[in-house]
Amino acid sequence: MAKSRGWRAGELESGFKRYPKYRDSRVEWLGEIPEHWKVAALRYRYEQSIGKMLDTKRITGDHLVPYLRKVDVRWDNISLLDLPSMDIAPLEIERYTVRPGDLLVCEGGEAGRCAIWRGEIDPCGYHKALHRLRPLDGSRDVPRFLYYALLVASTRGSFANGQGSTIAHPTGELLRAHRFAFPSMTEQRAIADFLDRETGRIDGLIEKKERLVGLLRERRLALISRAVTKGLDPDVPTRKTGVEWLGAIPAHWELRRLKALSEMKSGKSIASKSIRDSGQYPVFGGNGLCGYTSGFTHEGEHLLIGRQGALCGKVHVARGRFWASEHAVVLTPDQPKEVEWLGALLEAMDLNQYSVAAAQPGLAVDRLRDLRVPVPPDPEKQAISDFLCRETDRIDALVTKVAAAIERLSEYRTTLISAVVTGRIDVLDATAFVS
Repeated sequence: MAKSRGWRAGELESGFKRYPKYRDSRVEWLGEIPEHWKVAALRYRYEQSIGKMLDTKRITGDHLVPYLRKVDVRWDNISLLDLPSMDIAPLEIERYTVRPGDLLVCEGGEAGRCAIWRGEIDPCGYHKALHRLRPLDGSRDVPRFLYYALLVASTRGSFANGQGSTIAHPTGELLRAHRFAFPSMTEQRAIADFLDRETGRIDGLIEKKERLVGLLRERRLALISRAVTKGLDPDVPTRKTGVEWLGAIPAHWELRRLKALSEMKSGKSIASKSIRDSGQYPVFGGNGLCGYTSGFTHEGEHLLIGRQGALCGKVHVARGRFWASEHAVVLTPDQPKEVEWLGALLEAMDLNQYSVAAAQPGLAVDRLRDLRVPVPPDPEKQAISDFLCRETDRIDALVTKVAAAIERLSEYRTTLISAVVTGRIDVLDATAFVS
């Protein structure tokens, strides 16, 4: 029985049966393998071919066929959304289309990324940037086993080009020459079935925990929104504000514009070459910390608001000396002690809704300055800040705990696949358990 808790290969292997004898595979990424497993270059077990190059002159015609690109092939998943079509003549169909069970491997990008075609569309073509793998005639190999083997090979960096590049390029020649360990067909099928079952269980657990994280974050935001717009006393008299997102607020609260409470300015541009992995001062962009540099633009306590793209409206607190990039709006409260309260208020406001619709959505500083917000008396501000710090810390601690469990499950999943595919454990009669 194996439990997930930050896995190392030896810990996992101790919970399973091992093969009786091992030998050196003489393949660096494989290491030792069961004595009876065979090592062979892929060319001796699988037929490899590439698809048809996109021809813009053939996107119309009498034989239009949807076709897959490398962007459509993810790990163990093929997206069928918005597939383009190309004219593929009847005589080319067998050569340039896929059939159920074909393994498609991407050339370029994330090395070895692959998935098995399940036949959702027939016929369906594939692009020149994809390798189609089929067991050779008479071969009894199991493509699902090879999928897992490719995943492990990629994870272990076996497609590295020797130049230190992080993006390998598994060309047809490299792929055909790549050496894998092949157990018998019975073992290949048992391994594929075992891993399908166990990774399915792990993925189910991860999905449940991710839903829990989502619910906790929703609860956190609802708690903040309630506190900064309604206060902590549910029985206090209220009045309407006429502000759509706000509704009614406590009757004794004021309604003021942000520019009356703070100063707002865009951050300062910084060249990417000036940002390092370590350094004297942190650099903050629209999504928080993005590196370090030798100078600073601000010091003290400030709020940073993401001003562009998908991070538009995201709020962070920055303290001390730091560089705020042009991707952030820097908000400085008139009263430094109000940074926590004002940060919570901005988070509840969903500032993204005020972005300007464009190819690259963005927030205009002048528009932010004129937004009206509810302002309680100073003692209530402090009480709200104290309440939210206490309650959000509890939720954040739960989120951190669940996120750590997700990470351990992911590590277990990776370690399990690697151990099984390389023969470190024998799964013919194994029953795994994950919690």
